[in-house]
Amino acid sequence: MNKTYIPSYSNYPIPYLNIDYYKFDPNVTKLVSKKLVKDYNIIPLDNFNNILTVVMLNPIIETIHILEKATRKTVRVFRGNSNQIKNKINQLY
Repeated sequence: MNKTYIPSYSNYPIPYLNIDYYKFDPNVTKLVSKKLVKDYNIIPLDNFNNILTVVMLNPIIETIHILEKATRKTVRVFRGNSNQIKNKINQLY
C-alpha cells in the first residue's frame, strides 16, 4: 500500500518550493493527467523509486490520495506559489 509523505499540519509545515527556476522533466510531467493537474493545481516534479514528488497549491490529504490512486505511486508533497504554479501549468500543459 502506498504511503503518503505529508506531515501533519499541527506538527510540521509542508515545505515550500520556489519553482521559477526548476527544470521540469517532460517524462515526469506526463505521469499526471492534464485534468488532474488543472483541477487540483498539481505539478509533478520528480519520480524516483516509485515516489512521485509534486508541488501543489493546496496540499490536502484527499487530493494526495486521488493522485496516488491515479498514478499508483507514493506521493511526496511541496507547497508552491499560486502564480508560479498556474504559470507553469499553462507552459507545460
